[in-house]
Amino acid sequence: MCSDTGIKVAKCWLVTYNFILLLMGAALMCVGIWQYFDDKTRSHLDTFKHLEETDHLMEYLIYGAMIVGAVVFSISFLGCCGALVENKCLLGLFMACLLLIMCAEVVGGICVLMYKDEFIEDIEGDLKNELKEYYGRTNSTYAVDFTDAVDVLQKDLECCGVSTGHAELEYASTVIRTRPQSCCQSGCVLGSNTTWTYYPKGCWNKFKDLIQTASPLLIGIGIGTACLELIGLSLALCVCKNVRDKEYYELEEKINTLKKEKQAWKQETLEKKILAKREAAIARRNGDYH
Repeated sequence: MCSDTGIKVAKCWLVTYNFILLLMGAALMCVGIWQYFDDKTRSHLDTFKHLEETDHLMEYLIYGAMIVGAVVFSISFLGCCGALVENKCLLGLFMACLLLIMCAEVVGGICVLMYKDEFIEDIEGDLKNELKEYYGRTNSTYAVDFTDAVDVLQKDLECCGVSTGHAELEYASTVIRTRPQSCCQSGCVLGSNTTWTYYPKGCWNKFKDLIQTASPLLIGIGIGTACLELIGLSLALCVCKNVRDKEYYELEEKINTLKKEKQAWKQETLEKKILAKREAAIARRNGDYH
């Protein structure tokens, strides 16, 4: 059982914990909204938005960031209110939400480990097909937007084509038959005699390298998130247990008070009966005397 001082500390930490999560949820929502309306991000989204196997994938990731931010904001607000007013229902709902999130994270992690290779191959194959079918064409709005988006992506990531070492073959199958200027690393002057040097990395490989570089940070964030969730769950359990113990204590105090009042009432009633009998006995004795 938590002491009074421990309960106050747990309650204070639980409110602080949820307030920080509330700010993080709001920040995640804002980042998602900002990325959705950012022109540069929108141009990158156009590169992926019509892939057969991953329709609107990148756009869904941004939607996911906004939804996750909203969920974190709502749950933390729930936990904060539950801790402040010491409400068992709110705290119980907060703990249930945390448990559901932890279960979802475990299931999601397992799915990523099981299907990541297949997922990566599907995206890579779809990107090559899209590049072959749409890059450099002007017969549709999507083809023009796709070409512009690929050019922006190649310049920003400093890459060329989809897979490393296959860019020349990949672009040979397009209508332009050669690597575009957005692939050029140096000497990129049209009509000059200088030799163009192209970016050696494929864009999909560059993207995977970025993910690989960031993987220790992502793993650290995942472990930190799990630890924070366990801390929040422990604090909520401690506060909730204290609320229950306090209610039991108050109920026990009321019962004891009622017992004392009942005992006092019985004692008073008994005394009145004894007094009445005594008075009756005195009255009878006085009557006999006369």
